[in-house]
Amino acid sequence: MAVTVYLYAPLAALAAEAASASPGFLAELASGMGPGLLRATVNSIVYASATVAAAVPLGLAVAESRSLSVAALSAVAVAPVAYGVSATIEYFEPLSRLLGPAGASVALILLAHLAAALPLASRALDEARERLGRAVREHMLLTGIRGAGYMRHLLAAQAAAAAAAAGLAAAASLGEFGASIVVSVPETWSLTVLVYNLLEAGRALPEACLAALILEALSLSSITVAYVAAQRLARRGSEPPRP
Repeated sequence: MAVTVYLYAPLAALAAEAASASPGFLAELASGMGPGLLRATVNSIVYASATVAAAVPLGLAVAESRSLSVAALSAVAVAPVAYGVSATIEYFEPLSRLLGPAGASVALILLAHLAAALPLASRALDEARERLGRAVREHMLLTGIRGAGYMRHLLAAQAAAAAAAAGLAAAASLGEFGASIVVSVPETWSLTVLVYNLLEAGRALPEACLAALILEALSLSSITVAYVAAQRLARRGSEPPRP
């Protein structure tokens, strides 16, 4: 209960501040910032989808190795802003020559989001791997299931955990509030970066809080959908086979 209050009391305060916001004024303010409110929201959803598509199979592969699991978890210790600054200094210019400024920004944003999501996804899948048991994995290998086929069968066997991992990865991508701010250019802003810039402008706190609530709704929705999917898949997996 205490943990729930600790996590969601700030959300209630955010909602209280956003209650006096004008959606029209928010849209007007955002239209002069980066890609605007709608495009920034679409960018966030696209980045989250791409992050899930990469984090779940990578998390599955990482969970197969104890050393890789530890390496993935160590990404949590890397300060996102420090990554953003170093990525901008070291990689943005050469990537810009290859992909253009917007392409370089998207590549670095996705890398930052993957770094935030992979530890969570790999942890969820690692726990499922332990429950699956070594004998099942060895049986698949002995029957000639290897490579991509082995990973597909493993993913099917851990479908509930994969759904949970997808929700966690999506939420981590949507909420990434460090490196994305540093490596974004105006047309690649996500909703997170738009919220940061609205707050930095300091002229419309209620509207900034309303934008943050939209972001929070997206994040909570991704976790809720993943939780429901994981529960259904878990129940389906526990049902006895039909005759």
